[in-house]
Amino acid sequence: MTNIKIYKRDLNYMGFESKGHADYEDGEYDIVCAAISILTQTLYFNLIDNCNIADSSIDSKQDEGYLKILLKDNVENNEGVQNSFNFMIKGLELLKAQYSKYFKLEIMEVQ
Repeated sequence: MTNIKIYKRDLNYMGFESKGHADYEDGEYDIVCAAISILTQTLYFNLIDNCNIADSSIDSKQDEGYLKILLKDNVENNEGVQNSFNFMIKGLELLKAQYSKYFKLEIMEVQ
């Protein structure tokens, strides 16, 4: 099962952590894992390419079955950043509606 935690400070999304495998299918045929990966990785590249957030303002860690992104320097106040997070979250919610037993999605308030 994949566990996804979205981090929110006040009214702004400022990061997420995704770990584990959905185990819908074996290996490269796992469409749930692939969909989660596409949504989360697209957020990262969209922040850099379209929101003009410097890579140095993003704390990221990636490993097999793991991706964590935290925004630094209060860049989460950017409207484009919030729209990007909303896009990713909407995609994850739609995916969860069909495949709820394969991953958990949680939004957490942090300081």
